[in-house]
Amino acid sequence: MHNLTDNIIKNAIKVRLGKLGYSFLVELLFYFYLIYRYLGFLAHLVKDIFATKVIPSIKEGKEVKLRQIQYGFENEVQMDLSIIIAAYNAENYIKKCIYSILEQDIKYNYEILVINDCSTDSTRESLEEFSHHKNIRIFNWKKNQGVSSARNFGIINSAGKYLMFLDCDDLLYNNCIKKSLDQAMNYNLDIVEFSYVRFQSEKTIDYNLTKSVSKPIIMSVHSKMLEFSSGYAWAKLYKRELFENIRFPEGVEFEDEIIHKIVFRLCNQYMHLGCVGYLYRDAPGSITKSIENKNLVWDHLYMIQYCVNETERLNLSIDNLFFRQLILESGLMMKNRSFYLNSPELLFIFSKLTDLLNECNKGFKLTIREKLILICIKNRYINAWKRIAF
Repeated sequence: MHNLTDNIIKNAIKVRLGKLGYSFLVELLFYFYLIYRYLGFLAHLVKDIFATKVIPSIKEGKEVKLRQIQYGFENEVQMDLSIIIAAYNAENYIKKCIYSILEQDIKYNYEILVINDCSTDSTRESLEEFSHHKNIRIFNWKKNQGVSSARNFGIINSAGKYLMFLDCDDLLYNNCIKKSLDQAMNYNLDIVEFSYVRFQSEKTIDYNLTKSVSKPIIMSVHSKMLEFSSGYAWAKLYKRELFENIRFPEGVEFEDEIIHKIVFRLCNQYMHLGCVGYLYRDAPGSITKSIENKNLVWDHLYMIQYCVNETERLNLSIDNLFFRQLILESGLMMKNRSFYLNSPELLFIFSKLTDLLNECNKGFKLTIREKLILICIKNRYINAWKRIAF
């Protein structure tokens, strides 16, 4: 597993010094950064060791109400591809989203399932334009249930050999459907992934970024797949059978956590196309920017537990790679969601994480940094954890 923050810092130094011919300084400055970080960690560790750490009795920040999950599929495979779009208040984007599919050169049989999740704007009226299209099925819900429920409904009612998830404000690009299906059919692949580019409006798309192309790579080793893959549900083509006994968790954020931790573990053959095929709209106020929302921490904690439970339910092994993913989630990712938590809340979360990690730890080989994260969580060293987790 990569230390994501270290890579970001190192790349930032390279950008500033590499072009000036000072590449020899990159490693030197990076090591100074590491020394600074670990000295800060040690200073806070000493303080935490002598601090009082009474675990408070508090109620978890968010209660998730689970409903009966339906597995399997309603339809036999009848076509090559089902594209699932969960739409909510997408009046400004939904037509562009659908046309980004229809305007592609697709030689395969496909369907588009649009689940209008009880939008309160004119999304329903916008969808009427496509109501008689032979490849499009529209479902207008009378009750808002969330993106996971909409995706799960699409999975259950799909009829394609392969599935693709498309967010209602995003766009497909560069004939990615044909390219990914060509490779999937030729090599019997479980997952095909393509790169994505972020944009805020169609006028700001940097098409120079979309021209980046590398050689397609096929791989069957799980750890190698994760090096090339993003953790999002979109920008990928999945063999439908991967989702026969898997559903997105409903009622929480970070539902895409199941992609790397669960779905990819069932994948035997993966390909990264090496080209851009997805345009991701970086909308203001998106979930990735809402770090001030305390509920996100509880959602994140719930998702860690959910992935462990699903691993056990599906009889998947808790191996070294999976455990290290849990540590990453308990470190860097949890740290990024906890800015607005007070110490009692963090101590309570640490107690939950300790129980979970103790249950999963089978004496796996870890890096020094991963061991330090574990020590901080188990001993409730909050300030030292903030230093080493970042």
